[in-house]
Amino acid sequence: KIHFENLTQREQLYVTAVRKLFDQGKLHKDDYINTLKQIYHLYPTDNEADLFLVCILFSKTQPEIRGYLRRNPKDRELQIDILKMILKSNPNHSGALHYFIHVNDEPKSALYALPNAIKYSRIASKSDEIGINNGANSEREYHSIEFMHYAYLNMRKKLIALEILESIKILFSNDTYYQMQYGIMYSRHIIETQDYNFTFNNPFDLIVCLKCISMGDLLWLNQINSGLLLVKGFSTVKNDKEYKFTIVQDYIQQLVDMSIRLNESFPTLSTSLLAMKFQLQAFHEYYRIATT
Repeated sequence: KIHFENLTQREQLYVTAVRKLFDQGKLHKDDYINTLKQIYHLYPTDNEADLFLVCILFSKTQPEIRGYLRRNPKDRELQIDILKMILKSNPNHSGALHYFIHVNDEPKSALYALPNAIKYSRIASKSDEIGINNGANSEREYHSIEFMHYAYLNMRKKLIALEILESIKILFSNDTYYQMQYGIMYSRHIIETQDYNFTFNNPFDLIVCLKCISMGDLLWLNQINSGLLLVKGFSTVKNDKEYKFTIVQDYIQQLVDMSIRLNESFPTLSTSLLAMKFQLQAFHEYYRIATT
């Protein structure tokens, strides 16, 4: 039992923040954010509380699909200010390095995070940010490698990006959870390089991740599989050896079915899936049907 009156002011604010977040069994993110902002203003050097604030602000700056649909620029600016402050006093803080990668997870600013992604990949295995078991260490390390691959693509250094992708293929092939991360990298590589013939070296089909389902991580799973459907569709359209009308139509229908299934639980993703469907449909008609 917590004797609230015996706690310090900072401890009371911690307890208040958590109570507000889970009040009456529902998530109240705005109340939680406001309390964490109080802690930030009163105790700016409390790095861990600051990072709790940065983390929850991703719900404002990167909603549903990694933030590309709508970002709150003021909240993102606050995230960056906090992370810069922490990294100035503690350049190797693994949590700050990790979140700095995420806050720059968009093409215009990806290059700013590359040095921190490289540093994070070196120190992640020694960090206790999430845990000390080997699985967590590997997950953090691969996560930073994923971002390095993304940054090199945006720098137009395609050969380096391809070398990264090929070198880790064997590491990802034996674990479904890591196949998901590889699926992100694989789809991104093809879209960024426009090398659609490359996809037929892909050792993975659409991913069925029981671990993800049991953990409730369905958003990520469906994001990745929808990306794979789109890329496989583009590749089938452009590859003379693999092209079949019925295969492309099947990819289009799978995107439609996924959109309908996710309409209530993930409406923004559902809308994006319809956009993918129309994109693939238009590409198919323009590139293949109109020329035959």
